[in-house]
Amino acid sequence: MIDNALYGFTRIPRSEDHGSTADVFENGEPVDPGKPSVLGRRSYIDDILIPADNWDQLCDRVEGLLEACDKWNLSISVVKSFWGMPKVEYLGHKVSHNGLEANPKDLSALTDLAFPGSLRAMQSFLGSLNYYSRFIDDYAIYASVLYELREIDFAAMTKEATQARIQQVLEREDVDQGSQEDQGVDHRKTLDLDSPDLTEVDSRWIHAYRSFNLLKTRIATTPILRHFDPDRKATVVVYASDWAISGALRQEYDQIYYPVMFASRTLKSNELNYGIAEKE
Repeated sequence: MIDNALYGFTRIPRSEDHGSTADVFENGEPVDPGKPSVLGRRSYIDDILIPADNWDQLCDRVEGLLEACDKWNLSISVVKSFWGMPKVEYLGHKVSHNGLEANPKDLSALTDLAFPGSLRAMQSFLGSLNYYSRFIDDYAIYASVLYELREIDFAAMTKEATQARIQQVLEREDVDQGSQEDQGVDHRKTLDLDSPDLTEVDSRWIHAYRSFNLLKTRIATTPILRHFDPDRKATVVVYASDWAISGALRQEYDQIYYPVMFASRTLKSNELNYGIAEKE
């Protein structure tokens, strides 16, 4: 809002009377309780999105916003603004009348990422995915395997011998899947099944590699989440595993159930003993 300005924090002394309330940011306190919000909801700092069902409604809402900005002496950058767009990018998403799409700034940085070699690198990867977890079905089921890894696991997994064995196991699984599709190919020529004992590899590491690759695939192929329509019937699809639960909210459009939202979480220690029916 202000060019060439320096910003800093002002420490407020601990006392019952903080002086002027202008120095204190109160979240959720309307400036004018008698006047409703212009958009009917809050915006993220200075990123303002104005949706509308039609052009006339959009014009009315824009006029209301401009009046509020004029009242409080706020300026709007015309260069950074877009008006009357059918689809806009907003806070890492693409928003349109069709729904909400994930829009990571650098998708290739996630999809081309090799398996992290340290706990901190894995946490960074999971942190990037967590923001888009609502777009990934069964996210917690796969991510929980990666959250369980510790630094000692990464120290062992980064060894060349361990990585070679893990890749052999993964390749053997691909061969087993391919052999079911094509029984006439001798897959032993492409994979040495008589290699050293692969059982020495911790099964958790194998699951971690599988989950990591699957999550990268799913973030690259996230579906469009439809806007919730209160006039349409909502259907909840649930799934429970031994350590996590997940659910998908869907609504029917032209006899097809489209996702509205995905949700998942890991089970607490006391919930691990629940039966499948209780978990779901």
